[in-house]
Amino acid sequence: KFQAFGDLRPIRQDPINIHDVLTQVKRVAKAGYASNIKFVEDYDPSLPFVRGDGELLFQVIQNLLKNAAEATPENGGQITLATTFKQGMRVAVGQKTSEALPLHVAIIDNGPGVPESIKEEVFEPFVTSKMNGSGLGLSFVSKVITDHGGAVEYNRSNGRSKFILMLPRSYKELN
Repeated sequence: KFQAFGDLRPIRQDPINIHDVLTQVKRVAKAGYASNIKFVEDYDPSLPFVRGDGELLFQVIQNLLKNAAEATPENGGQITLATTFKQGMRVAVGQKTSEALPLHVAIIDNGPGVPESIKEEVFEPFVTSKMNGSGLGLSFVSKVITDHGGAVEYNRSNGRSKFILMLPRSYKELN
């Protein structure tokens, strides 16, 4: 994970079916660290392809899923994977342009959430609430998503923690 911070190569711009990535990550999670957790899928079936690097997006979602799994209660842990298409979401890129970020991927868990004391800087390096955490996981997530031209946010409501990846769509078709 740490080597990604020094990798200055441009991000791949492949058309990625984010549902395939979510399915792969969920399969890995269910076979190991999230074997006792109930998964709920709430996918938008008409979602277009994401523009990006499938391997890096896998690592990002794996990281968020692992955090969610560690946060959920021992019994009754639940993680929801949700995708939505939201027109009108834009982020500034440079001085004069903005990028549309209509593809939203949410990882929602029923754990206690990020402590209030670190909520504002949760995506900064070396910030962690875990006893043996490095504090690099969420900064890695933030860096990769930013490198994709996207954004990531955290919020908490109704007793659930929600990490949302906002990503650009691909206008290329699969080869």
